[in-house]
Amino acid sequence: MEGLYLFARKMVDLKYPEGHKYREMFIVGLYGLLCKYNNYAKLIWILFMQMENYIDDKSVLEIIEDNNLQLEPNNSEDDAISSSIHTFITNQNNDLCHILEKPVVVCSNKENTMLLLNSWCHEMGHLIKSTLNGYKMGITCSYKSEGQLRSGLSTFTYVFNKDMLQLYVSSNNSFLDEAINTIQTTEVIDYIISLYDIVPDCDVKDFLSQTIKYDNNDYGYDLITQEVRKLWEINEFKELVEDNIVEGNIKKIIDDFNETIGDDKAFSKLELLLDHIYNTDNNMDCLMNYSNNVEQFNKLVDKYKSGLNKTKQ
Repeated sequence: MEGLYLFARKMVDLKYPEGHKYREMFIVGLYGLLCKYNNYAKLIWILFMQMENYIDDKSVLEIIEDNNLQLEPNNSEDDAISSSIHTFITNQNNDLCHILEKPVVVCSNKENTMLLLNSWCHEMGHLIKSTLNGYKMGITCSYKSEGQLRSGLSTFTYVFNKDMLQLYVSSNNSFLDEAINTIQTTEVIDYIISLYDIVPDCDVKDFLSQTIKYDNNDYGYDLITQEVRKLWEINEFKELVEDNIVEGNIKKIIDDFNETIGDDKAFSKLELLLDHIYNTDNNMDCLMNYSNNVEQFNKLVDKYKSGLNKTKQ
């Protein structure tokens, strides 16, 4: 524990001077991430040293506009957003080309230190899980060019239509990935909270004392996260995901899940149900659909448990 803390502080000391407004937050955030993703310390080092952090007492949209960043939040109320090192551009032949960029994290500091710390660690979690095997090229021909980016379990398929000069982007598994990243972020914060009684630096201890007075909840994606927690509490599922997600072995996760249930569409059904649950509106018809979707989700969880029990027999 002491070694990871000293390693985190060394990273921050090399990047930010004494007195930097968010120095203590970066130290404890990196410490929690190193505890959680302890096999990827070198990756965390590289990402942190290369990345650009934009944190301000403004909205995410205002921070993006003020700094001319090429980022598009999912909605205007987002507390944070990030961009991976991987991206695509089109060349003179209108073919997609992969390039590397500096990773970026944008966070709004309009609420409290716990929410800020959680948001930054959440976005760092996305970066950690989108770097290794984070892209692959697809078909390129006379009328289209394809490529795919990965962030955790999420895959984003890019298709550039050369006739229309139009880029189309579709995604898979984004809701499950967001819920898992939210849960993992809560676990990162738990590591940070446990640091309070042993941290040697007064300035860091002061930051923690101001932070831990707020509850460490699963911030964001409330409806889907509370459902995915039912799966996460199954050790075999958690180990399956955590053993494979950082390095991008997504097929392994999907195939093992489907095989355990005995349905090669089970993982797709899981994501579709989470999509429906996430998009529940506050009206009676939607609430009835919500209850039905939760019931179907619970049945999938039960089938997964039953499949695991059969393999143990």
